[in-house]
Amino acid sequence: MLLKGSCHCGAVKFQVGCPQPYPYNYCFCSVCRKTAGGGGYAINLGGKFDTLCVEGQEHTSVYHAVIDTELPVPPERTLLMLDSKPSWVEIKARANDKCFQEYPDESLAEWHERLNLTR
Repeated sequence: MLLKGSCHCGAVKFQVGCPQPYPYNYCFCSVCRKTAGGGGYAINLGGKFDTLCVEGQEHTSVYHAVIDTELPVPPERTLLMLDSKPSWVEIKARANDKCFQEYPDESLAEWHERLNLTR
């Protein structure tokens, strides 16, 4: 899948090929909560560096990617680092979601391969 993204002001745009595009990880660790805000979580995506194209690179300094492409709905999700979540955050796991107090053993690529979702 081709992911497209941009900075908030739109001066920098990028696209990158992503063989594992499903946002399946919901991480509640303190780093993800601080960067995502509040009691929320972050999703984990990856891209192939050799496919990265950046437009407006002269406008970058420190940049954190924002994906604009509509992502596919994962058939199951992984909720991780639940030992780190604040007590006031409710977990809304679906029936087939996997919950972990810390990190799961399965990688991003392994999760996609197990569910035949690698593109």
